[in-house]
Amino acid sequence: MADDVKDQIIEDFNESRYTAFTFRDLKVFEICREMIEAATERRDMLDVGCGDGTLGEMMIGHGYDVTGADISEPALEIARSRGLKTVRANLEHYELPFEDRSFSVVIGSEIIEHVYDTDRFLRELRRVLKDDGVLLLKTPNVLSFGRRICYLLGRPVFLDTALRPNQPGHIRYFVRSTLEQLLRDNAFDPIASDAGFVNFLQSGAYQSRLLAKLFPSLGGGVIVLSRKAA
Repeated sequence: MADDVKDQIIEDFNESRYTAFTFRDLKVFEICREMIEAATERRDMLDVGCGDGTLGEMMIGHGYDVTGADISEPALEIARSRGLKTVRANLEHYELPFEDRSFSVVIGSEIIEHVYDTDRFLRELRRVLKDDGVLLLKTPNVLSFGRRICYLLGRPVFLDTALRPNQPGHIRYFVRSTLEQLLRDNAFDPIASDAGFVNFLQSGAYQSRLLAKLFPSLGGGVIVLSRKAA
């Protein structure tokens, strides 16, 4: 009964609200694509937590065959209109509806921070990933430049306290080292990382790619590309 109640809460929360991607996200998505293409020439891809399919649509435009998985049916409806093959899936504690070794590339953008059991989640992604396949995870950097300034001023940001429409639903927080260790613990070998941009405004209107390269610990995101270990 407890799991049934939890599932309903998760589904209701995600059905009623999901955030459309922004121009800032699109620029980071290009970084993600370049990282993947540097690691593999394969083009069969699973977009876990695909949302409205913005990322998947971009990847399709670069020759990828993209399947999107998400819990939100309204989001999946938009993703289908953008050319993604879609499946509705609860990523918290259910298996994905795919055979073992189904995809060469798996990408999860802004999803692992919403997952309670991250070990189970990564084991499931590993299961559906082909041998020598690559996994790219993107998540907010809890120690980004903007957050450090806010914390210094006594104004914490994105520290969720309830399942409400004005809160994104984050329950896990990462920096690069903690995400890489979590991946290693689940039989992935990190091979590349990036920090995206240092953002001076939450909207991304003012940002610096150069500063993120020079001081990646200040970047707005943690992007880690890993390979499925033997």
